[in-house]
Amino acid sequence: MEFNTRGFQRDISTGTEQLSLLGWSIALDKYDNFPTSFAGDFDDLSEYVEARRTVKKHQLAISGLFAKDGRRCLENAAPRQFLPFDIDGEDGLGVDEECFAWLTQYFDHTFSSVRYETHSSKPDARKFRVIVELSERVTDAQSRGLGDFIAKQSGFPGVFDAAVYRLSQLCYLAPPWSEVVRSCAPVLNVQHTLRLATRDGTYKEQRPRKAVPSLASDAIAKLQKNLDIPDIVAFFQQNGLVLRDSPKGLAVICPWVGEHTHQDPTGTMLFRPSTDNGYIGGFHCCHSHCEFRNVKDIFKLIKGL
Repeated sequence: MEFNTRGFQRDISTGTEQLSLLGWSIALDKYDNFPTSFAGDFDDLSEYVEARRTVKKHQLAISGLFAKDGRRCLENAAPRQFLPFDIDGEDGLGVDEECFAWLTQYFDHTFSSVRYETHSSKPDARKFRVIVELSERVTDAQSRGLGDFIAKQSGFPGVFDAAVYRLSQLCYLAPPWSEVVRSCAPVLNVQHTLRLATRDGTYKEQRPRKAVPSLASDAIAKLQKNLDIPDIVAFFQQNGLVLRDSPKGLAVICPWVGEHTHQDPTGTMLFRPSTDNGYIGGFHCCHSHCEFRNVKDIFKLIKGL
């Protein structure tokens, strides 16, 4: 079954017959930013992995689904119902035969999964990938929490590549010579495992932040006056120190530009007063001479002048 991402999103939200299906995307290579979407159960995904082999490295990769326009990026990544693991060894040098045997047994007997050795695997330096079936769809934060916890429980956390826990990350399919092993162990219970990861300190649930209403410009001015805080934006504008303006902040010339190497005027940002900075604004200069300077130094400079 194959259709676009929007079609899949619409089907799982309106048709109860689709709720038992998980979705995945297939990219033709690492430059494919609009991968094709598929739907099916975990057996379908396993059969797809078994059937699609790639002679060359970095061709045909699997990932989760992507919403909106279907472009592959973390902002568009939809929650997914599988979790990939890359076992590449310390510093990407692979694992020895003993570690390989232990970890394959760990995954095969613990999780419903499909695994295979990757193109870079060698007899004395094994590298392999495991895709684990989940009981429900997970967010990016949950995916990373589950991945870190399971890697830790394996006893060899240092040999795992955590990059694949991100929802938008590509995982390349197997080479022709690799055996694809399907394990029919129990499906990973997401909520139970996340509770264990929380107790272990590996995962911390992210609670949504309450929206803080923004103050009007006249209210900000009144607040600054009561706190005896100068208008730093007006100071930079009136002295011709603004290079570029944007809604969030301004690229400015640092007041201490004379101390910069070669008097470089770039690399300095001034942030408008907002809820993020307590309505006092912010200042950051990337040059090492200003490493310890912040918005308070701007206040002192203005008041001194």
